[in-house]
Amino acid sequence: MNHGIPGKSSTVVVFEWQPNYEFGGFLERVHLTKAEVLMSWMSYYQSTRVYDLFCNEWDLCDTLDPTSIPDGDWEEDNFPPTSALAPSEPTAPPPPPPTIQFLMGH
Repeated sequence: MNHGIPGKSSTVVVFEWQPNYEFGGFLERVHLTKAEVLMSWMSYYQSTRVYDLFCNEWDLCDTLDPTSIPDGDWEEDNFPPTSALAPSEPTAPPPPPPTIQFLMGH
């Protein structure tokens, strides 16, 4: 389903998950202003935008689909990416997430 950019009169809240390099690159959930939503929305492909109906919130996060390549046109959401049409080499699985001991510095 294609979702357009939330308008100025929309009550939806939008968050962008951004790496915080001060703390080891952990992702930080940052609330976007209406103006920031207009600038940021098109940088995300449909598979990197998640809507929470219960909270009326959007989360924008590139790590949800590292293979997505936004082109600044939200209408691409209606079509599969061209890379999905051509066979490709299998990719290695992502590394496992860090353990809690690593995160706590032990």
